[in-house]
Amino acid sequence: MTTDDVTTDDVITTNITTTKQSVTEHNAHSNNNHSNSQNKLMLSVDKLSIVTDAGSVLVDKLSYELRQGQTLAIVGESGSGKSIASLALLGLLPDSLTVSGEVKLAGSAGLTVLPIANANVGVSAKARNAALRSIRGQRIGMVFQEPMTALNPLHTVAKQIAESLRLVGVPKKQWQSQTIDLLNDVNITNPIDKLNRYPHELSGGQRQRVMIAMALAQQPDILIADEPTTALDVTLQHEILALLDDLKRQHNMAMVLISHDLNLVRRYSDDVIVMRQGQTIEQGQTAAVFNQPKAEYTRSLIKQDFGQALNFSNDDKFSNQPYCKSAIYKYSFPLKKSVWWY
Repeated sequence: MTTDDVTTDDVITTNITTTKQSVTEHNAHSNNNHSNSQNKLMLSVDKLSIVTDAGSVLVDKLSYELRQGQTLAIVGESGSGKSIASLALLGLLPDSLTVSGEVKLAGSAGLTVLPIANANVGVSAKARNAALRSIRGQRIGMVFQEPMTALNPLHTVAKQIAESLRLVGVPKKQWQSQTIDLLNDVNITNPIDKLNRYPHELSGGQRQRVMIAMALAQQPDILIADEPTTALDVTLQHEILALLDDLKRQHNMAMVLISHDLNLVRRYSDDVIVMRQGQTIEQGQTAAVFNQPKAEYTRSLIKQDFGQALNFSNDDKFSNQPYCKSAIYKYSFPLKKSVWWY
């Protein structure tokens, strides 16, 4: 075919083909970048050990890797070492406990070693604490167990969230608007009404959501949720875990989910570590651990049932009776009730 024989239709077809190839190449490049982002190593824990002064081993050589967008569940009974292993990452354990091992956190220059080992005589406690202070909240956020004790009972919701915003340099004039946005993000109804409330004036589920909002205020790369469903009923437990899962996706974080209930975290985790008395009993992808558990202890946890949500809707016995009765109590505090004072 000569140049003169090329028709307009041929040119259009060629252009369409070229455009399709360009779009395909662009999509492949975008998908590859997204995949690389999701596979980015955020945290590496190698042989983390915690020992008391008396020589009792609380955590014995715990190792794992955490990638962006991933949820790692650490499950075990009380005293298994799951919570203190996470507190050690932020240097929040007392000096009476000896911490050893290596922890690396992703940064702009690659993986950086965190000074979590207090057995290193070359680094003073003051220098170690100063280095970890910039990590706490801003790089690794934490939702502490039992919000009723973790929240300050003398400060309002607004003041406590504003403190997190202040630490990351948010201008004071933006505290109120950003606090309301955060409360909306964690699905608290009528957030403006909650600003001047104290923790005891909120329900258990609302207090837990405020704790999550405080953690999100500093926009961490990794979120540690330590027993976030403690003291909540079964329905609220799944609501809180679903909320954390949604927020993790929205903010493209990685998450460590600590729980005693293996079945509860099954649908919300990608990988799981089963711990008992400081030892790693089993470790792997959540689906594989549930389908073919290797350890007898893991099988016993899978068989545990912590109960189902109560349903009185079809129960004639309770249909005409109040569920509970309470008197009206009034409390007053001699504090200035201002939202944005310091």
